[in-house]
Amino acid sequence: MVSLTLQKVFSVIDRDLNSSIKLLKDFVAQPSVCATGEGVRDMAHMLGEVLKELGFNVSYHETPTKAPIIHAVLKGKGEKTLMFYNHYDVQPPDPLSEWESPPFEPVVRDGKLFGRGVNDNKGNIVARIAALKAVTEVFGESPLTVRFVIEGDEECSSRGFSGFIDECREELRADGCIWESGYVDKDGRLQMYAGMKGILYVELVARGAERDLHSSMGTIIPNPAWRLVWALSTIKGPDEKVLIEGFYDDVADPAPEDIRALEEVPFDEEFLKDLTGVKEFTKKATGLQLKIEHFFKPTATIDGLVSGYIGEGSKTVLPSRAVAKLDFRLVPNQDPHDIFEKLRQHLARHGFSDIEVKLLGAEHPGKSPINSEIAEVAAKAAERVYEKPPVLLPMTAGSGPFYHVANKLGVPTISAGIGYYDSKAHAPNENIRIEDFRKGIKHMAAVICMFAESRVS
Repeated sequence: MVSLTLQKVFSVIDRDLNSSIKLLKDFVAQPSVCATGEGVRDMAHMLGEVLKELGFNVSYHETPTKAPIIHAVLKGKGEKTLMFYNHYDVQPPDPLSEWESPPFEPVVRDGKLFGRGVNDNKGNIVARIAALKAVTEVFGESPLTVRFVIEGDEECSSRGFSGFIDECREELRADGCIWESGYVDKDGRLQMYAGMKGILYVELVARGAERDLHSSMGTIIPNPAWRLVWALSTIKGPDEKVLIEGFYDDVADPAPEDIRALEEVPFDEEFLKDLTGVKEFTKKATGLQLKIEHFFKPTATIDGLVSGYIGEGSKTVLPSRAVAKLDFRLVPNQDPHDIFEKLRQHLARHGFSDIEVKLLGAEHPGKSPINSEIAEVAAKAAERVYEKPPVLLPMTAGSGPFYHVANKLGVPTISAGIGYYDSKAHAPNENIRIEDFRKGIKHMAAVICMFAESRVS
């Protein structure tokens, strides 16, 4: 029954592919940059109107960031409720000079669609909308209740999401959740994950004179750039170990079932080196240890450094200010707010209490059972569409508000997406392959149909 129905649904998806691409182009053409606030409200209401046209009951929940969270519900025939978590905000398009076409003017080249947000995350939103549209056309209605939760601040650490979850906890019941992302690897297998690292994002500011001075004054005037470099050197050593006192106290080792899952995960080290242009990985890790480091170990990363003059040629200047942005990727059971306080104490203990520490974002690590009902259904649906078993990861190295859905709400969660290994999310020339987009829509349709009839317990 499901098999025959899915073939009809897939036919509708193929028929409507061009209109799905057009909708995605419309979404990408609307800027929605959470870092600056550009276009986020317009994007939210644009998306809400599309969902209303499909019959969803749409509500907007305001947040301190002024990027409303969309909560949309479509009642279905069956007893189950399937949640889709997504976000409509995107990363800043900088550096613009590296784009081959304008980031907010989507264009198809060589079977790929280019534009900021086409993969992360608007392509995934449209794939789910297109899948549901095809399913309801064939069934006459949705075979289950569908709940969309779509925020506009994910790329800035989901600053209003925790409050939304606390406020609407009773309204957000679901039997399973499909998370926002995933991608096809070089072997054509869909990568899916059941957990995400947490993140602490901070800004460090060192200050010197009231204004930039002639560099000859460096003999007697403190240099904030050096001051910041010395402070940073106390945070992480050449051996990649984070030196903040107590940083590793709450780190949970991967469970035996996580290790077994990692052993099954294909990880082409030479391909990744070629793709990234590096000769070796940190700590010279290889094999299983490399995968453990990537998915289950915390770290600290300097994301950017700004001070003084960095233009063409020379300018002898003593800067008045130096700024560094850092993120700490965290694993179960680390708490980002605890790590923030430990960072402040660490800097003070090492004589750098004068450096300002700003908290820019914090998210807890989250984890869902890799053998949950929704995970098993999504895996079976993926194998049907991609004709290869998916790669199931217990965790991913990225971060997001996974914890709030999977752990705080207790909704079993698994990811799935329409990107591929070179989609360049967060980078210039972000893109998806049209064929992956088609398959991603079919995968979501199969999940909807199969989850509605699933008897897995």
